[in-house]
Amino acid sequence: MNRLTIASVLFFTGIFLGVALEGYVFCLTCKTTTESDFNGDGIVDYQEFYDGRYVIEIKEDRNFDGTFDFFTYFSSGILKYSSSDDDFDGTRETHINYNNNQIDSISVDINKDGLVDLIMDYNFGVLDKMKFVKGANGELIKSEDIHLNMTNQQKSYFTQ
Repeated sequence: MNRLTIASVLFFTGIFLGVALEGYVFCLTCKTTTESDFNGDGIVDYQEFYDGRYVIEIKEDRNFDGTFDFFTYFSSGILKYSSSDDDFDGTRETHINYNNNQIDSISVDINKDGLVDLIMDYNFGVLDKMKFVKGANGELIKSEDIHLNMTNQQKSYFTQ
């Protein structure tokens, strides 16, 4: 091969790689959605929303009635929060907070008055305390500690 041919090949290879890399960088900033119809009825049952390369939200229709009832939110690919309509009446009564991709707390509106009635606190993803509350100020009715007697060594395993 002569020098002109080698230079041409390198030039066009550089252009190709430049366009490919530019497309990759562009896709890191684009928003995309994937959808699935699990029961084949023609209605979307599951959606994932991406902001670049990370999933930022997932919506699920768990009872296949055409209405999403479970919502999960992420930040830079890390699980942060989810909420659900567990009785399929259109109101999200269960809210879950996550820390390090593990459940941190769950709050539930049991009596459908729009206020939290039950709070479950987790330690390293394991249920640690349950609190029953009432009223707008969250007055404590009953609290129950769940003692797991984890050693510090066992706890450190979950924080790695």
